[in-house]
Amino acid sequence: MLNWRAWLKRLDVFLFLLSPLAILCVVVAVIVLADRYATHRGDVLAFEREGAPVSAAVFRIEPEDGLVIVAYPEGGETRYGLMYTHYYPQALTVLNEGQRLTVRALPAGQGDRVVWEERFGQFAGYWGYATAPLGMLVCAWAVVILHPEFLYLGYADFNPGKL
Repeated sequence: MLNWRAWLKRLDVFLFLLSPLAILCVVVAVIVLADRYATHRGDVLAFEREGAPVSAAVFRIEPEDGLVIVAYPEGGETRYGLMYTHYYPQALTVLNEGQRLTVRALPAGQGDRVVWEERFGQFAGYWGYATAPLGMLVCAWAVVILHPEFLYLGYADFNPGKL
């Protein structure tokens, strides 16, 4: 017969021992989340400020990589841009090779990424970068809430009335 109390006690001890690591995980998750938000926001602002709408043709679709490669003219030569489909999952079913579309491209020397102009709102409002750090944050936070003892490790009560 399974002894639930013994298993719950073991789980409690495990979470207690895990709580110092969970405190660090909360801090790391917040830093990673802030970094990913700043990176995405910087990309959105770069495409808004410096990106120019340009007519392009779908050169190749690579569904296993979640990538659409487009070709567009710039400065008299053909330039290739990478359009990631995790911003717009329907792109793999809607687009075909050779199809024309409008993309927003950054000037040469600022990378090969392009954004689908007609779906720029989906790119700007994308929150998929936050799923992993938020999952880590929630799990670590739950452990810290269950066992906050290590948060008070360095706490000293300087109340002179208790001396």
